[in-house]
Amino acid sequence: MYELTASYTIEEIDASGKKKFLLTVNDKPYYVGELVYLIIRFLSEKKSTDEMLESLNRWSNNQYNFTKGTLFGIIEQHIKPLGLFEKAIPQDQKKQLPLTGIQGQWTLVKFEHLRIFLEVFKYAFHPVVFTILFIGSAAVNYFYVNQFLGANTATAAAQTGECLRNANYVLLFYPLAFLVLFFHEMGHAAASYMYGVKPKNIGFGFYLALPVLYADITGVWKLNRWKRTIINLGGIYMQLLINTVIFYVLRYLTDSTVIEVLMYIIILNMGTVVINLNPFFRFDGYWIYSDLFNLPNLRKQSNVYLLKAIKYLFPKAPINLNENALKNINLKNPFLIVYSVLKYAFFIYIAKFIVILIAQSIMDLSLVFSQMAAMDFSICAIEFYAKTCFSLGVITYFSYKYTKVSRNYVRNIRAQKV
Repeated sequence: MYELTASYTIEEIDASGKKKFLLTVNDKPYYVGELVYLIIRFLSEKKSTDEMLESLNRWSNNQYNFTKGTLFGIIEQHIKPLGLFEKAIPQDQKKQLPLTGIQGQWTLVKFEHLRIFLEVFKYAFHPVVFTILFIGSAAVNYFYVNQFLGANTATAAAQTGECLRNANYVLLFYPLAFLVLFFHEMGHAAASYMYGVKPKNIGFGFYLALPVLYADITGVWKLNRWKRTIINLGGIYMQLLINTVIFYVLRYLTDSTVIEVLMYIIILNMGTVVINLNPFFRFDGYWIYSDLFNLPNLRKQSNVYLLKAIKYLFPKAPINLNENALKNINLKNPFLIVYSVLKYAFFIYIAKFIVILIAQSIMDLSLVFSQMAAMDFSICAIEFYAKTCFSLGVITYFSYKYTKVSRNYVRNIRAQKV
């Protein structure tokens, strides 16, 4: 008989219509239906096979005849893959947050230290307040960004080509940039707290080799999709509010260093807003699209759609489609089709951008060597060195990962032919 050995929780979630449950196995969340919930409950109660069959047939009002074969089939196909029969993973061996792809996690602030701030910030996420402020701040940003930045980007440094950044710039810009990104995560944490989900912490990690901050709010999966959408928009919402405040403050400033720093903060803010709204990476935009159009496991569904399309166009292509995966995906869903088409168009564009970035980084590297030979270690030069090294590091990482994945894929195809 099957024995549950993993660390798990299961609870009914806020979903309109039929019953739905959130199963969390070793901190990884899954949506399951009432049938799976009942079988897991019976297994935890150590009921015999006959007792389970009797309870399931009574639950179905004898509209479906559960047998030992169908019960074990459900366990093998739908429950066993969730990891419920595997040993619990020790806390110190967990390397990745579920459903985010964030590698390596360092906690910066725990929930206990955030509670007093969240008690205040959470009221900004009341649906009425959130709607008014979000639309208002978005309108302010749309109106002022092009107008304000267009009128002020011709700074003395841009006109003379000289680097005018000093220690004051460094001491002001980088802490402010960190605070902006931190308040982005505070937005997610405060929104989840508003709807009854306590965030675990705000931390630092790596997503696709890129350093990122994250808020561990995995409990939001028990909320309905509209509340999750507000939570996913929480970070962008906070950044729009910050920009709105900066636009107001800039009207009264005269210090050129402070003005330049705040202008770069505005640019940083808008850049991260655009990146986070991109639904093709697993940032906020991905989860917003997934929730709004009710497409769980969006990336997986999109990949299956692409494989199905390739198989249709090229029947002899060496592609094996998982029939169980196809059963759970509506390949005629217009939102899935639009997402899949745009996703691969976007990655084709990204491939072109990467080629340009590689060429530019190689040219920049030669410039780095020449500047270092000239003993140029100004703040602008150091920023340029760091940017160039970071770009080359990311390119090297992705090249290695792509080569490794491609090599394994070719090996699998050859093994299937043999």
